[in-house]
Amino acid sequence: APAPAALNSNLTYTLRVTNNGELNATNVRLNDVLPSGATFVSVASSQGTCTGTATVNCNLGNLNVGAVATVTIVIQPPGRLTISNVAEVTANEPDGNLPNNRVTVESNVNFYDLAVSVGTSSTRVAPGGKVYYLVNIANRNGAPVNDVVLRFTLPSGLTVVSCIPEFGTCGGTGNNRTVAMAQLAAQQSRAVTFTALVNNSTTAGSELIANAAVEPLAADANPANNTATARFAVTAAPLLAKANGKITYAIYNGFEAAANGAFEMNEDGSAQRRLPDLGSEITWSPDGARVAYFVWEDRSTSNNLSLFVSPIEGTNKVRLAADASFVQGGRFSWSPDGTKIVYVTSSNQSLALAQTDGSGTLALLNLPTGVSDPDWSPDGERLAFIKLSELWTVNLDGTELKRLTTNRPFTNDTAARPRWSPDGTKLLVTYRGNTHLMNADGTGLTRAFNVLSSGQAAWSPDGKKIVFVSPRPIYSINYDGTDLRQLTMPQSIHSEGFTPHWQPLPASGNVMPLPNLSLASITGKVTDEEGLPFAAAVQITGTVSGTATLGEQINNAVGQFTGVRLLRGGNYTLTPQHPAYRFEPVSRTYNNLTSDITGADFKAIFRPLAIRGRITDSNGAPMSGVPINISSTFPPQTETDENGHYAFTNLFGGVTYGIFPTGYGTMTSFEPRFIQFDSLDENKTLNFVGRRDTFEVNGIVKTATGNPLAGATVTLSGNNTTRTATTNNEGQARFAEVTGGFVYALRASQTGASFAPSEQRIIINRPTSVTFFSGATTVAAVSAASYRATDVTAGGIVALFGTGLATTSKAAATQPLPTELEGVSVTASAPNFEKPCPLFFVSPQQINLLLPAPDALQLPPTELSLTVRRAGAVVAVTYLRVRSFAPSLFSANATGQGLAAAVALRVKADGSQVYEPITRFDPMLNRLVPIPLDVSNAREQVFLVLFGTGIGPRLYFRSEVFTSIANQPCEVLYAGRQGTLEGLDQVNVLLPRTLAGRGEADIVLTTPEGGAANVVKVNLK
Repeated sequence: APAPAALNSNLTYTLRVTNNGELNATNVRLNDVLPSGATFVSVASSQGTCTGTATVNCNLGNLNVGAVATVTIVIQPPGRLTISNVAEVTANEPDGNLPNNRVTVESNVNFYDLAVSVGTSSTRVAPGGKVYYLVNIANRNGAPVNDVVLRFTLPSGLTVVSCIPEFGTCGGTGNNRTVAMAQLAAQQSRAVTFTALVNNSTTAGSELIANAAVEPLAADANPANNTATARFAVTAAPLLAKANGKITYAIYNGFEAAANGAFEMNEDGSAQRRLPDLGSEITWSPDGARVAYFVWEDRSTSNNLSLFVSPIEGTNKVRLAADASFVQGGRFSWSPDGTKIVYVTSSNQSLALAQTDGSGTLALLNLPTGVSDPDWSPDGERLAFIKLSELWTVNLDGTELKRLTTNRPFTNDTAARPRWSPDGTKLLVTYRGNTHLMNADGTGLTRAFNVLSSGQAAWSPDGKKIVFVSPRPIYSINYDGTDLRQLTMPQSIHSEGFTPHWQPLPASGNVMPLPNLSLASITGKVTDEEGLPFAAAVQITGTVSGTATLGEQINNAVGQFTGVRLLRGGNYTLTPQHPAYRFEPVSRTYNNLTSDITGADFKAIFRPLAIRGRITDSNGAPMSGVPINISSTFPPQTETDENGHYAFTNLFGGVTYGIFPTGYGTMTSFEPRFIQFDSLDENKTLNFVGRRDTFEVNGIVKTATGNPLAGATVTLSGNNTTRTATTNNEGQARFAEVTGGFVYALRASQTGASFAPSEQRIIINRPTSVTFFSGATTVAAVSAASYRATDVTAGGIVALFGTGLATTSKAAATQPLPTELEGVSVTASAPNFEKPCPLFFVSPQQINLLLPAPDALQLPPTELSLTVRRAGAVVAVTYLRVRSFAPSLFSANATGQGLAAAVALRVKADGSQVYEPITRFDPMLNRLVPIPLDVSNAREQVFLVLFGTGIGPRLYFRSEVFTSIANQPCEVLYAGRQGTLEGLDQVNVLLPRTLAGRGEADIVLTTPEGGAANVVKVNLK
């Protein structure tokens, strides 16, 4: 067999035909089938004649015994790794060994298939603009090729700025450039980016053509793909106008899968129709003829998304890439000319290009990794993207990387979904939970329009409108803030609109620049009667309408609202709205607005509504302890007091409430059974008449070890009667047919014995048991932070004080917290509720514990008994009232007063962070003293991190937790669970510089549900 041959060189086959038989051979014929695709060069024979090219046929004549005939065939092999040559010889005489009459020879061919492609970042560039040539060099097949050279010739009229190879070395001068690579393996590709500047002198209207060629060619199987060209037009107005077409969007419904899908509609919201099941992130091509979208093709084995393009009806799908990132949420963007799509890869969340004709992908060089949400600028020169929740822009060659937004600690200052305006001068971005607008250089950041929340905004192709989601419907609005329209109506509260995108249609002319609007703003505050920030929607009506939002970071003012981008010369009325508050003044009107307005302040005056009433029996006597329920508020239940009265206070107006009392598991004992107040607008009185039930009451008496105590006397007093009973051998004293709805007192007694509790007052409204323990004591229960008994909450930290609670002191060393320490345990009990209490600390005089919270969907008990056991014996008992919310703050000296138990976080100008203590121990004074906290540096931010209990968990970062320091409102950035210690809550407060020099200052924290926490202090300088 011949040695490996190189493509485009000669390969010689030498065939020897030998007569090894005993007879002379006549009419000897040789047939040689040459490798498919081979190029025939020549054939020579030692005797006879040969003809043919694809198959060579030789008539060799006669061949005597022992004679040899030689045939030499020369070909040029085809571009295949392995080729086969099959030869066969025949004669007139019978052959005694036919197998050796046929031979097959396989040969290896050394070849490669170099290919080059080149495209431009845009097909229309203005004089003075940049053009990026994106070159891809590939070895599509064969063997590795050494010493690869790209020769790239740029047209005159351009000045080369840079050459960036993925691999290799740039060379050349002027507009004749080269890239040399030592080797390119088979099926390997490398990218090169050339950046050039269109000279200002280049004539508009000319077409500039660049040529790329790759070599060597010696063994190239397909020289036709070794050259490529790229062209673009020089034009004074490179951006072409577009008209508005359809709007595509997605609907997601977490409860009704059949409602999910892709839809399209006209720009006014009409003609809504479901689209074929394409995929996610449906985005129109620049010419409006196709859409691109993601498809998760194999959920079982891959987290990668595939990128497809097709017409909107889903026909003729073309897969462009199969490695799009699922982790980063993907997103992608078409190039301005529609030939490429930039997307995020799954390997390292880097940016890559997919050719929209399906011909392959191309790496983008020198760009950051770990990114998402790319968007291509209309001129093709820059990309906007998100990295670490911040907005960045960068040139296509990796130069001029610029961060446009900066996140603050403890906030939701995250950026997402940047979108360039059609003229390339502005960027839309979802930031701080709302759509913002900025100049392309990052200046001028402002909310885009006056809505409470918005996101996923996209420009109309003509630049005159913006479409966005807020929070579930899809809206459109003019760029100048006028004509706010709701386009979709969610079919249920679970339906949400997603990812609207506007179809561009061809139009005549060039893109019109966005108008230079003359705008103003109106800024003010809404505070409550104590001067604390108040959350209210401020409705704006007039030339531009909408709702100003609270908490925008304008001068870092807390509780401030701003009506943004208001057209000057317009007329505007601002009206705060809240169903449970009235405002002073009712509204503010500004006609012919000519400048920014500040001080448009309002005071919120709570207009609490209440539903009150009384429950009596048929004789008019009050019924106590009757549970009465209310819908649409929390807590959803209360009980009538000793006089039969109940009240639900601090109710919000405009809400529908349903009221109904329940006897022991039934509503049939009361008339009326149920009353509903629709859109409550005034105080209401609602009385009920009930039928008294009778219940069994058990007084249970036990020894400290839990054994029944017989012969003890239990006294039941109430309803103008006193009854006694003696405990039996089970320690039970039963009282049958006790009339419900009255307050009763139970006591246990026995000569020479003491019991805990000494007396227990209860309202009988169900079968009830009260347990007394002989020899036990009664302890006091308070919040471990404020040391107030009124601040005890389920899920909060509680301190018990008494005597003989433990034999030694011990603190928990692990989490989850143990329910027993040094043989001490505490049980929390109520009807249908009994749980052990996790313990922080035990000592003879004090126990710190976590009051257990109810299970999901279970109402927290309003009254609990805590039973303390030591070595299995009951040593103390207490009964306590439990609040749903009761904020309290820890103090440094563990008394609930004085300096706060807190730390300060200082964020310096260089972005570094350092924690600082705010107290220290003074051995001379033998107490904690303040470390003054400096908040005066204008280049630093200082946050105070407070610790408490009874504050969280909260649904949102702020959730109406208000904090003032030295009577000055401060912004609360987070309020909720601390996260590392059970029951501990954390509140992060931004300290404004206006607090500098205040010295010792009170910290006042309030929540709408639980009122004010105990006051602690901080020292400020």
